[in-house]
Amino acid sequence: MDVHKQKRLMYWAAWLVLGLYMATMDWTMYPSAPFFARLLPMNLLQSLAWGVAGLGVIATAQRWPLSQFGWNERKNWTIELLGSVVCAALALLLVWFISLIFSDAGMLDKVLGNPWHYFLRYFSKYFHISLLFMWAVLGAYHGMWIYTKYRKRELEAVQLESRLAQAQNAALQMQLRPHFLFNTLNSISALMHSDTESADRML
Repeated sequence: MDVHKQKRLMYWAAWLVLGLYMATMDWTMYPSAPFFARLLPMNLLQSLAWGVAGLGVIATAQRWPLSQFGWNERKNWTIELLGSVVCAALALLLVWFISLIFSDAGMLDKVLGNPWHYFLRYFSKYFHISLLFMWAVLGAYHGMWIYTKYRKRELEAVQLESRLAQAQNAALQMQLRPHFLFNTLNSISALMHSDTESADRML
């Protein structure tokens, strides 16, 4: 399987697992609510909404990358953090709409009577969770980036070491061949004056 495709599958699988976890958590708090008809689909859709917002965080990090984690990167750090705040707010708006879809008729009428009030209350209650999710995506992205960079440098070091060993071996062979030839000719030359048959066999 392609590496990028595998990463995408892992990304969405993580959000689906989170949705399942949130659904079971809601079920413990509201045991009378229908799990498969309401809690599970609502939480899965909300997790997918956060996943879409997380793609915005990743796009921001790719557009303004960090070459190092230092003060010189404060502009890109600021843009990435502000981008995560914006993505968290937009995700929460979408999550709120999804929660309205699965609300009962009485609750929906109350919200539609004063939507701004109910959204602000929802926002104040869940914004920090939404922002935490976006920061988790940002942290995971940079963690993968650091790991990939480290593995690339490690591979380059191994390749460089291999090329160095090959170059040293080639240099040693270049040194040994003339030396061996010189010694052989010198031995033949010496034998020519004392033992021509041995010199002939050596040749």
